[in-house]
Amino acid sequence: MFGSSLALKEVISLTSSRFPDQSICIVDNWFWIDLEAPAQVIEQMAAQGQRPVMLLAFDVLFSSSGASRPGEWLRTTPLVAFTDNMFFRTRHTLYVLMGPGRRNTAPLSIILRLFSSERDGY
Repeated sequence: MFGSSLALKEVISLTSSRFPDQSICIVDNWFWIDLEAPAQVIEQMAAQGQRPVMLLAFDVLFSSSGASRPGEWLRTTPLVAFTDNMFFRTRHTLYVLMGPGRRNTAPLSIILRLFSSERDGY
């Protein structure tokens, strides 16, 4: 999978003008994770407009909200929409994927256990 190949400043400008009211986080060194979960969990996610996909990113490049600092890692909440091969939208944040990434499948329970932070409350 490949995200944007534009320069960081160009991506910030493009994304800010296209999504002016959206919190933006630009990431590199990312993994698209297709989640394995019980059918009931998948159904609950779908009822909330979410898909069983999360993003792991090991290099935050920019965050408009300051929720993540450059160089930090993050795990997103579930995917709401993916557009233009680079815009990964969750309920509260638009993540912009930069450069090449990887796609993997993993159980939701493992992702939550391995990639949780104090911000998640775990």
